[in-house]
This record gives sequence, C-alpha cells and structure tokens, in this order.
Amino acid sequence: MKINKRVFKLSLLLFIIMQIIVPIESRGDSPVEPLPTPLYWIDNSSVMLRKMVGKSPLYFDYNIYSGAMNQLPTPKPKAPIGSRFKGGERFQNITLSPDSTAIAYTIENNLFVADLATLQERQLTFDGSPTTLNGRASWIYYEEIFGRSSRYKAFWWSPDSKKIAFYQFDESESPTFPIFNSDGQYGQIHYMNYPKAGGRNPKVQLGVVSIDNGKIEWGKFDRELDQYFGEPFWSPDNSSLLVQWMNREQKRLILYKVDPSNGLFEKLYIEEQPTWVNWIKEMIFYGENLYFVSDFEKWQHIYSLNIGGGEVRRVTDGANWDIKLLSMVEGGKRLLFSARRESSLRNEIYSLSTKGKVRVERVSNEKLNHSLSLLSPDGRNLIAVGSSLSVPPKLLLIPIEEGSNKVDYRVVEESQSSKFDSFAYLIPQMIFVTTPEGFKLPGVMILPENFDSTRRYPLIANIYGGPNSTNVMDRWKTPSPSVIEWAKEGVVQVWLDNRSSGHFGREGINYVHRNLGYWELKDFILWGRHLASLPFIDGNRMGITGFSYGGTMTLLALTQGEGLFKFGVAGAGVYDWMLYDTHYTERYMDTPQSNPEGYHESSVLNGIAGYRSEDGDRLFISHGTADDNVHLQNTLQLVEQLQLNEKEFQLMLYPGALHGYRGVQGRHFSNEVAKFWRRHLLGD
Repeated sequence: MKINKRVFKLSLLLFIIMQIIVPIESRGDSPVEPLPTPLYWIDNSSVMLRKMVGKSPLYFDYNIYSGAMNQLPTPKPKAPIGSRFKGGERFQNITLSPDSTAIAYTIENNLFVADLATLQERQLTFDGSPTTLNGRASWIYYEEIFGRSSRYKAFWWSPDSKKIAFYQFDESESPTFPIFNSDGQYGQIHYMNYPKAGGRNPKVQLGVVSIDNGKIEWGKFDRELDQYFGEPFWSPDNSSLLVQWMNREQKRLILYKVDPSNGLFEKLYIEEQPTWVNWIKEMIFYGENLYFVSDFEKWQHIYSLNIGGGEVRRVTDGANWDIKLLSMVEGGKRLLFSARRESSLRNEIYSLSTKGKVRVERVSNEKLNHSLSLLSPDGRNLIAVGSSLSVPPKLLLIPIEEGSNKVDYRVVEESQSSKFDSFAYLIPQMIFVTTPEGFKLPGVMILPENFDSTRRYPLIANIYGGPNSTNVMDRWKTPSPSVIEWAKEGVVQVWLDNRSSGHFGREGINYVHRNLGYWELKDFILWGRHLASLPFIDGNRMGITGFSYGGTMTLLALTQGEGLFKFGVAGAGVYDWMLYDTHYTERYMDTPQSNPEGYHESSVLNGIAGYRSEDGDRLFISHGTADDNVHLQNTLQLVEQLQLNEKEFQLMLYPGALHGYRGVQGRHFSNEVAKFWRRHLLGD
C-alpha cells in the first residue's frame, strides 16, 4: 500500500507542532488575544492556521482571495508509524522516504529501512555498538553541529529514495563523563561520550548505502584525521552529495562534491577565517547553481556557486545578519530571504535579483519583526506574523509577485486585546549605550507601574552574552507573570546585549576570540555604570541574572564587575572552559594546548576572591544534577572555590533535571528566585 506523501507529512507536521511549538496566546488578563498562526499552505489559495484558546488548539482554513476563515475539525493524533511494525517502539528518528514508500530509522546504533506496503524491514548496517554509531549522532554532533532539532539523526535520504547517506561515529577512543542518578537505594551512573576542550573527538566517516542491495560506499576521507563533518546536502539530480568538512582548529571549511557511487570527491568551495569558520546551515539549488550564506566578509551575504565548479559570486550587498533562505520565485529570477538588514533589531522579508546587478528590495511593508514566514507553493504570496516591542503580533498576508490574481497586502488578524491600554506601563522602551570602540549596544527597559522619576528603584538586569546569541530584539513579548509582578512591586527590569551578541556582524563577535568573557564583561560593566548613573536607579540595589552562558556572565559580573551588580542569580553556567565540549569551546578559545593563558584568564574559578559577600553582595546558584550539556561538575567546582574563600552564597540543586527546570522544579526555582530578589532588592 502506498501512503499519500502529502497527507503523511501534514499529519506529522501537525503532530510535531502540537507537541513543541509555543503558541501566541493570551494569559487570562492580558494585553493580547489568541492569534491564528500559520502551519502550512493547503494549496495556492488556502492556508492552515492554528489558534490556541487556553490549552485547546483550534484549526482554520483561511482563503486569501475570499478572506473567508472556516474552522476545521481538530485532527485526532495518529498512532506513531512505528506501531505498525513489531518492535516499532524501538525505532528512533523515523524518516519517510521522498517517494513515501519507505521509512528509515535506527535501532541500537544500526540503520534500518522498512517498506510501508509490505511492512518488511531490512538492516543496512551490522556493526552498531555502544561505541560505534551508524546514522545516530555522537553527542558533540547533536549539540553543536546538527543541532538539537536533529534528535541525534545522522542520515539523509537521496531525492530519488534509492540511497541513504549517513555518518558512522567511532567513540571508542573518545572520553566519557559520568552522570549520577540518585534514584533508588544505590543510585546509578550513566556514562556519556563528551569530549571536553582539548580532548579526543569521535572518529567519523561518511557512508552511502543502496536501498536495493545494501551495498555501502564509504567516502574516501581519512577517518584518522582530527576533523569535523557537517550536515550533507544531496544535489537535486542525486548525482552528488555536498559534504562539509572542517579541521579541528575550525579555521578552514571545505565543501566537497562526493560521488555517491564510489565515494570519490573533489573540492567545490574553500573558506578560511583567522578566528573561526561557521557551518553552512542551508542551501537552495536552482539549475546548476546553489545558494548559501556565509559571513567571511564580516557581514552575512548570500553567495551563488555553480555545482560543476567555478567562482563564488556574492549576490547581496549591505549589512545583513541572521539570513534565512526562503525560496526561489519567478522562475529563478528572484530569491526570497529574511534577514536583519535595515536594523539589527528586526527580521524582515527581502527579495533579491539573481540575474545581473545586485538588487535587494524589502517586500514586507511594515517595519516589524517577521516570524513564522511561509511562502505559498506557487511563490506568489507569503503569510507571516509581524510584531514590535509596542505592536502585538498580527497575522500578515504579503504579496510577492505581480499578476492578474495579485492579492493586496493585508492584516489578516490582530492580537491586541481590549485591555491593551491597561498594560501600557509594561511596554518596553529601547535604551542604548556606546562602547569606546563605537558599538551602540541595545537594551530594553520596563519601568515600574506608576513610575515616579523622583524615586530611586532597584533593578534586575537579564543577560545571556554568548557569541551570536541575541537577547534584545524589536519584537513583541507578552509580559510573563514575573515581569508583571516585578513591575507592580517597583523594580526596574532591563534586558541587555553586548558587542558579540550579533548586532554588529563578525566585527563584534570576533572580539571574543581566545578570551571568552573578557569583552562581554566590559560591555556589561559599561551597562552597569550607565544604569547606576540614572537618577531613578538605586545603584546599591542592582541585581543581574542569567542561565547557561548567562550564568557564566553573572558570576563574572559579581567577581570582576567593579561591584556594580551586588546581587546575582546564576543557573547552570560554565565556570571553567576546560569543562565544556570541544567543538563549542575551541571554536572561540582555540585548544587549551595552544591558548593556556586564555583558558586561565577566562575561568570564573580563578577570580572568586573578587566576590564581596563580606560587604553584603549575595549570590544564588542553581543547577540540574543530570545536566548533560553543562555538567554539574561546573557548579561543584565553583562551590568548592566559594567555600575555600569563605564566601556566603545560596545553592539550589534540582535532582534529575537537565539543562533547565520544568514542572514542579521550574515553579520551585521561580519561587526561590523571587524570595531572593525580595530579600535583597526590596528588603522583605
């Protein structure tokens, strides 16, 4: 039996969205009402929308020509496709073939394929073991290269459904780290493969397996080299596999064109940067050309490259960041993309001419941040959600192409509620501070309810600070209960960015090379001085908080931050970069062997004496005991140094929690943090 590919994909998409996407919804007494958000185009004239009412999803079919919005029955969750197979509960990363006739998946680190008509399954690899992984990513690749959305998947169907490319990982010589589970009488220890800075990475090789006969062609790469491989891309005609390769130092990227029939390859593109190179995240193929994004010219640009070989051609101009390729339209004459281009604070939609002179035009009419952008199958219309700091989300229909059936730009629906004006005091305002090097750093500020400029208020600064991780954008964020509560209790709240957070391209980000934390802290010190100088801020009651990289920066602010922030809440931070993984850490710091001074100077643990608890400064630290990303080891070593230096602090551990706290633990954490702030900022 051949299942309908489109129905399967739409059902799967709905299931995934119902599970993981956080909807734009109201929270009781709120400045916004539920807004329908786009899921997919049903056809060229209709879009499937979803609106959350409380915790219940409602589905609608919106016709862009008539304007009619008809409610549809809520789809019933379908049984997992693996349930059709004996032992299907063991299937991992079930992936439908492009022709919808088969699925591929992994079981216990081996790759399998199964025919959906006959339910016959075939094992494609046979050497899977705890240390040999076929089609299932090693942790370092899952976290840092393929991304968490991959769910450890490391295999890719060819467009004609006749082959599967996959990576095989050999972890036998790569170090493991113990994660302790305290459950039961004796507890348990789980060992995970986790190479830390300077450690040995897993060995990797590329395989292409034929579905017909099970024969595997291995890429003719030297698996013994200290190297990384990125996500591969099949050419539309199945004739080649474009494979990304990076050296251990992460300063050289090569895009190889691999022949899947014999594993031979040739170099198609080479990129080198003195600091580090980044992976190519997406490609669009059109004719003989492929289009991709790179930042080697300090800002991001879109480049065109002929698959058969030839020069790389830049097809954008200006200062672009966070580019996402959407689609080719008008028969390949124009390429649609979203980017932070006219402002680093907004993602907008653009069209670029791929022929002749470079010409980029904005197609999104309003100066709003655009998200959830979906292009119609015929490339003529785009639906998206637009918002700003002061404009709640609204559903927009944006015409792309001219023609007899052209629709007008329109606001399909708005989310602003009748109670919006009563929340006006919670609308953030942009604030800026300029560094001596000329970077105009952005932040946002929410003032207390019934703000009185003659009073002096306590302050909570929310930070992250990691490279290319933007905290401040001109987009709507419905105030959380805690934000509302602090505004009502008379606390000024700010969210701050630094030079390396993505607003200034590679020029700003490159400052962190070989000295993580140094320039970020300088920027947060500058922010601290500026905020303390404001007449309505009490400089003796300024707190700072962050999680993960933000936890690292919070500790640096309290230990080396000139005493500007006296109180800090730090969660799951990396307190010594020797304790974090190879790929992330060495991208910015190089290896410990080549940069010992940088590792020493960037370690929070070496500056604990600067934390002045004897003068009243206070620190609240938290961590999940099962955190497999930033290990509890970081906090334990931090606690040891705090004790050796006779410092006062609070510690909260969450048994079994990963990199973040959920459910009861999440509520407990929020309550404990609230108590901490009330005690030290409000004197309760």
